[in-house]
Amino acid sequence: LDPADFVFAPPEGVELDAGREAESAAPPETPAAPDEDVAEEDPEEEAGDNGGDTPSGALPRIFAVRPAVPRPLHPIRKEFRMTTRTRIAAGLLAGALLMACSAGAQTLEEVQQELNAAFAKVNSLTADLAMSMAMGAGMCMTGSGTMALLREGEVVKYVQDMTMSIQGPMSMETRTTTLFDGQAAYVTTDAMGQRQVHKSQAGADDGFPPPGGEQLWEMLGESFELTLGEPVEVDGHACYVIVAKPKEEEVGFAEMRLHFDKALGISRKMEGRGDVQTTLTYSNVVLNPEIDPAKFVYVAEQGVEVMDMDAMMQPPAEEAAETPEEAPAAP
Repeated sequence: LDPADFVFAPPEGVELDAGREAESAAPPETPAAPDEDVAEEDPEEEAGDNGGDTPSGALPRIFAVRPAVPRPLHPIRKEFRMTTRTRIAAGLLAGALLMACSAGAQTLEEVQQELNAAFAKVNSLTADLAMSMAMGAGMCMTGSGTMALLREGEVVKYVQDMTMSIQGPMSMETRTTTLFDGQAAYVTTDAMGQRQVHKSQAGADDGFPPPGGEQLWEMLGESFELTLGEPVEVDGHACYVIVAKPKEEEVGFAEMRLHFDKALGISRKMEGRGDVQTTLTYSNVVLNPEIDPAKFVYVAEQGVEVMDMDAMMQPPAEEAAETPEEAPAAP
């Protein structure tokens, strides 16, 4: 900015008025000394109609002193002074509004870039998780757990472990562990005395997604229309709010609101709204702790089958053999 932009220069030919304060501070005018050549006043005229007595409510002439009355402004000068003050006030107000609008004029893409840049500085992280879900028909689910994250170069690995309890007509307890080793996600579910493990290359499509980073934004962009909400604070941390509405209609689910920590680029809170009310929060966040890399390596358990979800989505070999690719035509 040019400092000269903040120096007021009056228009050419316009005289600045010092203001009411300068006028009131001016010394009062003193009466002129009597001139010896001035004729004495007629005593009869001075006395008035009451024969020389002082008129009712007036001071004797010996005590009469003309008060110092501020000289009234010329109407044009007065109008100019008021107009100048109004313009100055309007200029200050316009500047404040411009600064406020500029500060809040970020686009969704700019916020995503800012959050990704903040998340890129996180080398490791641990946090506690808490979840609640009201599903209607007298059923609700609550859960708690932990999350650990480790960055190795451009690869982000994470483990999330949640124990959930379902209350309602059919009560049960489940435990879900999601491990992403940088290439594939392993989702282990323990329920009703059985353990199942699903493997998927998608990573964030199963279980719980990572709390931040490009992988989370890609998952959100595929399934949701994203808009920027009003910033808020979560547990004393300034957060951006991202409103996500499903691209395809889903039963009981209208929108999701994610609260991203401006300083860390991670989601501090997630709220799902609609017939099903869901809340997921991250608390007790520890930044850049020492974490054993072995924690992010899946170890197969004896007697537990790992179901490859990607392979299950492929057509059987018999169907593939029945529909061979067409051979190129002979020249």
